[in-house]
This record gives sequence, C-alpha cells and structure tokens, in this order.
Amino acid sequence: APPPTRPYGALEPLAEDIDVGVDGRTDTGDARFTGFHRIEKALWGDGSLAGMVGYANALDLDALALRQVVGRASFRPVDVATMANDWLTACMVTMVTGNEERYVHTDLDDLAAAIGAAHGAYAAVRPAVADPGLTATLDTRFAAATAALDGYRRGPGYVDYTSVTATERRH
Repeated sequence: APPPTRPYGALEPLAEDIDVGVDGRTDTGDARFTGFHRIEKALWGDGSLAGMVGYANALDLDALALRQVVGRASFRPVDVATMANDWLTACMVTMVTGNEERYVHTDLDDLAAAIGAAHGAYAAVRPAVADPGLTATLDTRFAAATAALDGYRRGPGYVDYTSVTATERRH
C-alpha cells in the first residue's frame, strides 16, 4: 500500500535552503542524496532500509529546522499569490512528469497537495482581487483541476501514477 499523503508539498515554498536536504531528487549515489526521496528509494527501489538511520536522523533535523522557518514566517498578499503561482508551476513543470515520486509512484498525492495549497492561497487573496473575470477564470480552473484529480482517487489517496497514461498526464 502507498504511504499516507505527506503535506510537505504545501510547505515547500517556505523551506528555503532546507528543501535540498528534505526533498532533493538527484540520485547522486552518495551521501548528498538525502531526505524523503533517499528513503523512498531504499524502501521501494532497493527493498531495504539498511544504512538509512543516518538519512532518517538528518531528515528529522531538517524537519525541525523547517518547523522553525514556518513558525517565524509572515506573509503579505503578494507573497501568498507568489507561493500559489510557485505551487502551480511545480505542478506543470515537475509533478506531471512522474519524476516526483520515482519509486513509490504517489505523484498524484503530491499534485493534489500542491493544487490544494495553491487553491487555499488563492482563496485567502480572492476577496482582494478586483477583476471579476479573473476570479471567474481561476474558480473554474481550480474546480476543473480538482474534478480531474477526483477521477483518480482511490480510498484516501490516488492511483499509482504509472497507471496514468501520457495523454492523461497532459490533461
């Protein structure tokens, strides 16, 4: 069974330099490949947690550092809008490629978390948006994205991303 959805994607824009250690995706084959994806590879790629204690401890420390960053964060409306744009850009550029969760294939969970975070950020600034055409367009597009994802929902999560065709990934 896939792991439970992790809300990290919703915090990623706040992670600053911590993100490289927590969510780095480059499999360098050495100690520089750390975080969620190093442990993901061990579990689903290698089938063993041998040698993962140091990586898990480093991830714990990075999570504590992230907690501190989030705790002291403050946002202006423009910051919230920028983060929403960053989440949606990540959806279009990296998440739909299948490289987000290369071993466990829970990419749709990450995609849903990012779209949900972007929608939450948009909802927070929506009352200040003066252009009703823009809000109508954004409301429609968020609803469409959510509906499209709902078609892939299975239980508390989503289907294995390897079952999503290339054509479906483009829509």
